[in-house]
Amino acid sequence: MAAAGRSALPLRVVGEETQWTRLTPEALRRWRERLVALPPEERGEIVD
Repeated sequence: MAAAGRSALPLRVVGEETQWTRLTPEALRRWRERLVALPPEERGEIVD
């Protein structure tokens, strides 16, 4: 792996998650609150 956990070569998609259960609005709110409460150096960057 290269810096920041990225691969040096392209990754191949081998499937799609079809059984994923979406978080409830309440669970999503709690997840976001915990994320914001992290110190900036522990948050990382989400690249979508």
